[in-house]
Amino acid sequence: MTLTREEHAARNNAQWCNTVCAAHGSPGEFHPAAWINRDVIPRFHSHAVVTARRSADAVLRLVDELLSAHPPRFGGLKDSFCEIDLSSRGFSALFEANWIWRDPSAPLPSVDASDDVAWHTIETDSALAEWERAWASGDPPGDRHPRQFPPSLLSCSDHRFIGGYCAGKVVAGAIANRTGEVVGISNVFQTINPATCWRGAMRFIENEFPGLPIVGYERGNDLLIAQAAGFEVQGMLRVWSR
Repeated sequence: MTLTREEHAARNNAQWCNTVCAAHGSPGEFHPAAWINRDVIPRFHSHAVVTARRSADAVLRLVDELLSAHPPRFGGLKDSFCEIDLSSRGFSALFEANWIWRDPSAPLPSVDASDDVAWHTIETDSALAEWERAWASGDPPGDRHPRQFPPSLLSCSDHRFIGGYCAGKVVAGAIANRTGEVVGISNVFQTINPATCWRGAMRFIENEFPGLPIVGYERGNDLLIAQAAGFEVQGMLRVWSR
């Protein structure tokens, strides 16, 4: 079966959601139309990600099944193709974004002399904890909530936590996760020039996973920066929250 670029990106995103949930002890389920999770999930994640086009009826059946559970644990859904209306089921649209795609044949973004950031793969628990504190910025892990990214996530070669270092401190980062024929990019952050982060992260990811398209989703100014780094804008997605 030939997948569209948006379907590649949606399935990559769903797989990463499942990987993070599994690291917290609550893996989800893959259905023909969507990935779903019936358990308590980490913050910032949806309980469902639509993975197939023209599947509204099948997805709505899964939504109703999750809503009828006792207790219901369905807080959100990522409609990867903007084809489903959940307003009648008590949901509201949280935000919209665009899928992005960077072809491996696209020129590498240039890095100028001012991009004084050294990029490395995060390999130890202590380095991951430092990376997460920088990623979380003003709301780091602590008493209010656990770490988002357990150290067990470092054991798989199909994904990388990437850190940009300046003067020995993490100043930027991203996550790359490979699924089949694509590599996803997510959780991009920076305490420096955003364009510097995207340029450096892209060069590092393409070196780690050569010859594969890079996919993800962004919105607002981050979408414009991703475009400047060589990404093409694809179809829209919508996140629903309940």
